[in-house]
Amino acid sequence: MLYSDRFDGIENPQGEANRRLGIGDLRAPAWFEPFDNVTPRSPERAFRHGSRP
Repeated sequence: MLYSDRFDGIENPQGEANRRLGIGDLRAPAWFEPFDNVTPRSPERAFRHGSRP
């Protein structure tokens, strides 16, 4: 939907189609906002690489 002219403006949560479908904020800055039901990961926590032995 983000790449179709037919759905121009669908990313904006104030847009008519977005509100009707209950999509939410699809604008790029919102991609990096934490979800309300998830605790953000600590920036000090390392990422695990590979699988466990």
